[in-house]
Amino acid sequence: MIKIVGISCSPREDKFTSNLVREILAGTEQETEFISLAGKEIKPCRACLGCINDNICKQDDDWSKFQSKLLQAEALVIGAPNYYGGINSLAHAFLERFYAFRHMGLKIKGKKVVLAAVGCVHPEQVQEALTKLVKFNELEIVGNVTCKGTLSCLICGNGEICPVSGAKMMYGKNVKITPEIIPQWKDRTDVQAEARQLGKKLASALQK
Repeated sequence: MIKIVGISCSPREDKFTSNLVREILAGTEQETEFISLAGKEIKPCRACLGCINDNICKQDDDWSKFQSKLLQAEALVIGAPNYYGGINSLAHAFLERFYAFRHMGLKIKGKKVVLAAVGCVHPEQVQEALTKLVKFNELEIVGNVTCKGTLSCLICGNGEICPVSGAKMMYGKNVKITPEIIPQWKDRTDVQAEARQLGKKLASALQK
């Protein structure tokens, strides 16, 4: 049985969210598994109530590949990016599906969880949304970490000319997009250290 499962709810692989989740997992120095939802089909809960009697969601998508892992793990690490001032739809759909675990005793109650929030401007908005959703399922939050990510307008190719460019909003209307202003995970040694420490805290909490 995998002791700790980490889930990156970003639709992009190997970016800030997945790197942050991986860093936390590494800090635990425990047996872990990393799951990226990039490229996965995770439908939202459709309130069909098909999970009432056996706590198994009946929708046919990629959720079925790891729902048992989520139940069996001793702890979870959940990471999500900021889209339009909240968590992205993939993360919300993923957490909606936890509804299947609620019946006949709330199967994941008390499971320890660490939250990882990423956003180019307000990652704390993601943290707040994640906190609300995991508390609904009565998971025990061990800690959380936030990280400033990459603004899409800095890498889309039109950030300097688009009339509604976020790059212009952040850096001024005459912004020149250079590699120096594009955040890189390798440079965030402060966040990496914080994530590692949080992983150690999670490992310690599992021993109590």
